[in-house]
Amino acid sequence: MVEYGNIDELDEYEESEFESPYIDIPSLANPGKMVTVYNVKPPMNGIEFASAKFRKPEPLIYPILSSGETLIIYAPAGVGKTYLALSIVGGLVNGESVFNDVWTVESPIPCLYIDGEMIERDMQERIMNLWSKIPPGFRYYNSLSNPESLVNLYNQEWRDTILNWCLESEIKVLILDNVTTLYFPDDKQNSAESWKVMQDFILLLRHHGIALILVDHKGKGEAQGPRGTSGKLDIAFTAIELRRPADYVEEHGARFEIHFAKHRTFHGKDAKPFEVWYDGNGGSVVNFDLAKPASVGKPSKAEELEATFKRIEERDGNVTLKTMLAETDVSEKTILRFFPQLSHKNESRRMYQEAIKRGEIITAEKIADELDISAKMVARFVPELKKPKNEPKKKNETETEKEAVVDRNY
Repeated sequence: MVEYGNIDELDEYEESEFESPYIDIPSLANPGKMVTVYNVKPPMNGIEFASAKFRKPEPLIYPILSSGETLIIYAPAGVGKTYLALSIVGGLVNGESVFNDVWTVESPIPCLYIDGEMIERDMQERIMNLWSKIPPGFRYYNSLSNPESLVNLYNQEWRDTILNWCLESEIKVLILDNVTTLYFPDDKQNSAESWKVMQDFILLLRHHGIALILVDHKGKGEAQGPRGTSGKLDIAFTAIELRRPADYVEEHGARFEIHFAKHRTFHGKDAKPFEVWYDGNGGSVVNFDLAKPASVGKPSKAEELEATFKRIEERDGNVTLKTMLAETDVSEKTILRFFPQLSHKNESRRMYQEAIKRGEIITAEKIADELDISAKMVARFVPELKKPKNEPKKKNETETEKEAVVDRNY
């Protein structure tokens, strides 16, 4: 029975069997001359190929990654690449399925995460929020922890170092987050020639059965894949592009659509795009109907703010920026985007006009106290409250008493 797999992973084809990679043999093309050739076994014939027992790839997280395979995650900055990478790694090291069993893991898988971008403390907090636990099978190295020797996989020494870490700890999945900060050649980073060094390293990892997750930035343009050469996708088994949902707003936080730009080993429903929305407590909402965003049926931030606004208005009679800030967990900028009438300028004008209607005396100082801003700023918003430049300075009581004494003496 034939077991299909990667031909370059045959146990009997280990290079260690040979003392030298080269050998001199008589040339068949030029009789009487010698030619130097690679000292490898010749191609298999049909019978040998049919009876060969290839090493079968081990499923790591079904269906997107098996042993020796390469998975690329790419998106513009800030969409959620690291969130997705950490979700996958958390499932692998803990032996837990990801996104409500959309991707399944049978048992814990040791992983090595090389981080070239985030601050260690921030990464620790994010992982502790996303994962059920952090097991010993998770290994982490931050390039920024040693500024004098930043990880650069263009250098042979760093490639050897990381491969040795993987083999020493029996790592099955290596994560590089991200390509831009961990691989910078002497010339253009994204050229096909420069990428060849990285491609050779990926093939070496594949030879050892080590799967690779590459995190990368998206290139410019809607149809563009990962930044730089198309060779990045050529070497990948699976490529995931993250996109913002059509109704996304910043208040949604970590929310994105997963689209498979390449899926060599799975098809059909397994390759169907879906949306993920993290709830902030380690969980996530998964939606396969992209025509109906996950926000449908869930109050949006705008609806939540509108409800708060109405509640304060019914209770206090009017709503100010100060009260909205006190009773919500969003920024002043967000509140003003939904309720521009609450700006200090509009509030100053409203308070002035209401006082005039009531026949009350209103000053810039009084409005300033209410809004917790300076009187000078109020006067800028309400020119009617500006004091004339030639207005005499108000005398204090001591000065008035002194003038009175002088008058009596006369």
